[in-house]
Amino acid sequence: MKFLPLLPELYVTNLKNSLHFYVDILQFVVEYDRSSPPFAFISYQGSQLMLKIASISMLIFSNL
Repeated sequence: MKFLPLLPELYVTNLKNSLHFYVDILQFVVEYDRSSPPFAFISYQGSQLMLKIASISMLIFSNL
């Protein structure tokens, strides 16, 4: 698979729920995933996204 010039990396709080939304509802395809640290690379009709678990510090400091 060729990587696009712009490849967004989205930080999520729950990878399982996010994958359910993107794959089961929006029909994205999982191209690659790993369990530790949780990560998924998904695609849909030429678009590509990376989903990654947000760290605790990211969650705390984003609310300041």
